Amino acid sequence: MPFGQKSKNRPKRSATDYALWLLGLRGYSETELRNKLTQKLYLNAEIDEAISKLKKHHLIDDKKLAVSWINARDFSRPRSDYFLKMELRKKGISQKDIDQAFLECARDSEISNDNARAIRLVAQYKDRSNIQKKDKYEKKKYLLALLARRGFSYDKAQEVIGEME
Repeated sequence: MPFGQKSKNRPKRSATDYALWLLGLRGYSETELRNKLTQKLYLNAEIDEAISKLKKHHLIDDKKLAVSWINARDFSRPRSDYFLKMELRKKGISQKDIDQAFLECARDSEISNDNARAIRLVAQYKDRSNIQKKDKYEKKKYLLALLARRGFSYDKAQEVIGEME
């Protein structure tokens, strides 16, 4: 290999070290971590060994990740249950873990259903100055679009906006 060229065959760090570095940045599901390690050209045996070590030390737990994801989304940008489940499925989390996470969050949180999330979201946006300047029809249209972008059904949005008026 000529001087200055990097070998694309083998990464310098072990798969476990790279996975630990990734987990230091943010939480990853097992599927996401496998994909990242595969992209870095680690062998399947190395990946399996790294994943099993991380699971043994409880550093990878898809259910815990799902619970923290739901809680973070509820706090920062409320979304519908459907939208949250879709995001978690994209992360490679199993349906069983997703369902258990939603049950756990429902017990821990006062905001445990779509209706409460939608009401909180509308309340956050309703008093903004750009919305206050709009007439009743435009305000309703804006809030319906807001809820639709966040994954709430049209019926749920109509119901919540009707309650708020």
